[in-house]
Amino acid sequence: MSKISCTAQQEFNCPSAYICCVLNRQKRPFPFSLLFLSLLSLAIGSSIYLLYRPTYLICFKWVEYLGLTQFVLDMREIMWYPLHILPDWALYNLPNGLWTFSYVLFIYCIWKKVDRKVLFYMSVIPFLGVFSELLQFFGIIVGKSDLLDVALYTLGGVIAYGISMLHNRIFVSNEIK
Repeated sequence: MSKISCTAQQEFNCPSAYICCVLNRQKRPFPFSLLFLSLLSLAIGSSIYLLYRPTYLICFKWVEYLGLTQFVLDMREIMWYPLHILPDWALYNLPNGLWTFSYVLFIYCIWKKVDRKVLFYMSVIPFLGVFSELLQFFGIIVGKSDLLDVALYTLGGVIAYGISMLHNRIFVSNEIK
């Protein structure tokens, strides 16, 4: 049996030098639960758009291109009832916040850490969302500026960033050094 100096061997009382060194070189595991949360929020935001928003929006051109028009129209018929009970902000503003939340968490899942570079990438979509609302407010681009959109872009980004930081802190504090 070869004698290999390995901190993992001491920490985990591991009998195999190979396994201990693999444990010692172990990188941060992929945050599958956060990826699931990211994809779920993306799916919910997209579902709200496809099921309850007007069909003249550009996303319906994508649906047509993918050959899913009939499927989406059938789903809209089945899911008509929540349209009458959901508040307007859930139909018109919530998808933006969910997509921002999804994006920020997805960026964290790619990098599995939070530092200046990752923070820059995390902030791109929330910044563009808020910036587009400002451009709409000043009439530079077409659209109706909405303060609730600004709030949900910001809130979605801040909550996802907070979850990323919490995950990062928990993992870093338990990381093998």
